[in-house]
Amino acid sequence: MNETTDLRLLQALRLRGRSDASRVAESYGEDEAATADHLNRLAAQALVDEKNGTFVLSKAGESLRARLIASERSQLDDSSLQALYADFSCVDPAFKRLVADVQLGQIERADAAQHLAPIHQQLQPLLDRASALIPRLSLYASRFQDALQALQGGDGRYLASPLVESYHSIWFEWHEELIQTSGRTRAQESSKAEGG
Repeated sequence: MNETTDLRLLQALRLRGRSDASRVAESYGEDEAATADHLNRLAAQALVDEKNGTFVLSKAGESLRARLIASERSQLDDSSLQALYADFSCVDPAFKRLVADVQLGQIERADAAQHLAPIHQQLQPLLDRASALIPRLSLYASRFQDALQALQGGDGRYLASPLVESYHSIWFEWHEELIQTSGRTRAQESSKAEGG
């Protein structure tokens, strides 16, 4: 068992839900065939359930994933994690506002890329810090860049469509990674946001 590989795969399934090997490969950074082999190995260990070529975490897989995240977190500098999360929390509202403004028609979809570019620039040092702290997160920089380039190329789906590897989909996954590695939960963060 390679714990780093297992954590990447289990976390990808946790973030994406039931997915085929190609979708997991997008976030895992491997080719589809290698990812399918790894997923089938995890299925043989009852850590994921496979049905019609798609995979989802089993209870045993979720339990292992949670233990691996906790083990990873225990080896990291907590003050650096908390500072990273706090700094991300300063950028997060601007991105959410942009997506809402585009969806409400206050910003033209064709103009979304120019509005996203400065947010993307603010995100870069955070991605660098996260990659230095948690190397398995290093793939996020290229994923964000690819989505931005597709959006700049005129494909508006790459801002927020769930049907492609959109900036919003990647943002959600990265935010969730930061929540978990900093020892928070989504419910705690949602209640803080609602409370002001």
